[in-house]
Amino acid sequence: MDIEVRGGSKPLWVSEFGCYLPNGEMAFSYYEYPKLPEPSWLRVPEGSQLRESASSSKNPERPITENRSMCGDAESILAFYRGCTDCGSLERIENPVVDHALKMTQLSRVEPGFYAENSEYYFNLETFQHKEMVFWTVKHGQKLPPSFRSKREPKYLIFVGEENGRITLRNPDSGDECWAPVSAFCDSEPIYFKLAKRERQKEEPILWSLLPAWIQFDLEPETWGSAVLIPTSGHLAAGISCMKFEESAHDKLEACLNYLDRHNFDGSGIERPDHSYFLSCMTGGRHMRVRFKTESDESGGITVVDTLDSPSLYLNYSAPGTELPRNSP
Repeated sequence: MDIEVRGGSKPLWVSEFGCYLPNGEMAFSYYEYPKLPEPSWLRVPEGSQLRESASSSKNPERPITENRSMCGDAESILAFYRGCTDCGSLERIENPVVDHALKMTQLSRVEPGFYAENSEYYFNLETFQHKEMVFWTVKHGQKLPPSFRSKREPKYLIFVGEENGRITLRNPDSGDECWAPVSAFCDSEPIYFKLAKRERQKEEPILWSLLPAWIQFDLEPETWGSAVLIPTSGHLAAGISCMKFEESAHDKLEACLNYLDRHNFDGSGIERPDHSYFLSCMTGGRHMRVRFKTESDESGGITVVDTLDSPSLYLNYSAPGTELPRNSP
């Protein structure tokens, strides 16, 4: 990835892989941080389905994440992972809970789960029970020492000066300086910067009832959202942001999942994997995300958030399309 450089005599972009600290270490990339082997105590329940996973070999700050589901109950999943963490001698806590970035909060738990750690590893489990299906999210990784220095690249760098074929740069977020050889720079905007700008089309208001029936979720007929066309992918994207509601987050999420069930979405991901949904569970049940897809290349998600004064609902929908719907289907 290239980083914009500001403050020089002309526009510049520099490769993040070409930036170095004064001691010669790479300024923004992880390559040589020693990693511990995956812990032997960590297992998965037999018969569970892996619905989504994410990990990073370059960033030790990013946990390994797995979203799973199976026919069963949340208490059995809790008992299974309690056994795992007992084998690893991890100390468990239930409250307060950690947020989706695994930072400790002052929030209480509303869905079953726990956080656990020992001197080497951390582990976080969040679950949600829906009828005969249980969904859960596991995040785990090695603990980093207090001396660990984050190397996230900034949005831009500031030009300081050039000497002996090196350009000195300053990180505006931290004030730290780094350097890069002149060969790591270019003076023309990278092509993917230009493509990203082209994709930022103007959003337009859209009456939500113009979208397919199965994405309505029993909303009021006059509910409005916003929509945009993404030319490079040939898709229509629509969404509703921060819709407040009065019932509990659990009940609202249950109502949304029941709605998907009535429209023949498969929560297990086994019987109809191309017409299915799964959950990502976070923050003790206070931040829950549903992702769904259809065999017609439609996809989207539901997010229920209850971390502030009142709970909120977010919806998004994507489908192949070259024009915004303006008349009822």
